[in-house]
Amino acid sequence: MAVLEIEIDQETMRAVGEQLKAFPGAIAVVLKRAIDRAVAHIKSREAKLIAAHFGITQRQARERLWIRKANTFNLEGRARTGKIGWPLILFDPEQGDRGVRVRAGREVFIAHAFIQTMPGSGHVGVFSRSANWAWRDKKSPGGWTRTGLPIFEERTESSAVALMSSNAPAELLKEAEEIVARRLFEEAELIWSGKRGYADRGAA
Repeated sequence: MAVLEIEIDQETMRAVGEQLKAFPGAIAVVLKRAIDRAVAHIKSREAKLIAAHFGITQRQARERLWIRKANTFNLEGRARTGKIGWPLILFDPEQGDRGVRVRAGREVFIAHAFIQTMPGSGHVGVFSRSANWAWRDKKSPGGWTRTGLPIFEERTESSAVALMSSNAPAELLKEAEEIVARRLFEEAELIWSGKRGYADRGAA
């Protein structure tokens, strides 16, 4: 998914800075806390959007969402979305005489596809034959061997592509900026009133 660059209003920063001028180092701490809250919100919202798009549970969607929290030395938080699509076998595909029909958010028919259990691994998937397949030579302790399969597993589009094809990035950016601005004031007030400390402990 594209990078969302959160902009913080200068008036907001001046107001927070004025409130915390008696607390050295507190600005970085409140920024970190605000960014972390925004990143957590983005992950939660993305899980809901992805689940709705593909017709899966939010728990499944969260399996391919990762976040990295900010710290006071690097005020950058990240929410990362999986770049690989979901195996179609997860969506109860139906095998027909001419292919496989599956509904992953929308109904799709894949001509000549087939449901197959792979020998050895026991992995079950929806597969299609590769049009431009060729053997690959691989060096092994016993010499060169030929490897490769003339089939590939069918998947949905990736979660990242699904989000980018909607208006989600713009909406998430707006929500994240609102959260950061609100949390800056809330965290500054907690520190100023003595209700919360501001020592940097990495995950403060």
